[in-house]
Amino acid sequence: MASTKLLVVASRKSVTKSFSTSSASLGRHYKLLIVGSGSGGCAIASKFSRKLGAGHVGIIEPKDDHYYQPWFTLVGGGIKKVEDSGKKMSEVIPRKADWLKTTAEAFDPKNCTVTTATAITDAVILHAEDDRELVLELIQNMETEFPELKLNLKIFEELNVGKSMFASAPLLFGTCRFLFVFVTKAFAKDDLPRFVNEILLMETITFKDKSSRLIPVLKDECYLPELGPLIPLKYNRYLEGKSRGKKDSGFLRGFKRLVENGRINYLTS
Repeated sequence: MASTKLLVVASRKSVTKSFSTSSASLGRHYKLLIVGSGSGGCAIASKFSRKLGAGHVGIIEPKDDHYYQPWFTLVGGGIKKVEDSGKKMSEVIPRKADWLKTTAEAFDPKNCTVTTATAITDAVILHAEDDRELVLELIQNMETEFPELKLNLKIFEELNVGKSMFASAPLLFGTCRFLFVFVTKAFAKDDLPRFVNEILLMETITFKDKSSRLIPVLKDECYLPELGPLIPLKYNRYLEGKSRGKKDSGFLRGFKRLVENGRINYLTS
């Protein structure tokens, strides 16, 4: 059964003038929370995120694809194709609104809270900004290699969780089994100092109960003394084998064993 968390939202004091945030509590706070990203939800999110600014409007939507339903009439009439009626959700969610990729399970108007389902992620992946496409390729490769695992791998920014989660190992590891650090030459040069200075990595490397859940994933063979105590996944060997038409069985066995052990030992309920 999925675990839940409280998402604290706002109530309006006036229909036309202002919004007020709720009192401090566990979870995230918004001046306006929208459930559903249909045309109406996106329009409301767009209007109020411009007025209230980034970080003040949230929109709950679990789906990856957005469909403009009035278009379906034209599809039924044979005038348009169904694929023309849809876009990726990431393309239609307003830039200043937070996309909360989950479902609303309960509403508590009196306390201004919404209870949402919390999906457990196999791994969250930190990476250098320039390496995003390489990380997406990693995810695609692993999903292709292990369709039976039904992997749930996320790039950190897709969580839309803000700085607070990145600064707290207990908070982040309450939603993911592993934290992957995608190591490339670009990461080592530009991003490693920033990541090492984060409380998250310092906490994780220091405490043994979390250090086993922080996994460097090596795209390039880089020596990083800051991550020295950690045991890496050598993804570069997988890529080398793939380029020659061969599979690196060692990497694949290690990755599968890691995921399966994580599901047994971490966040099992």
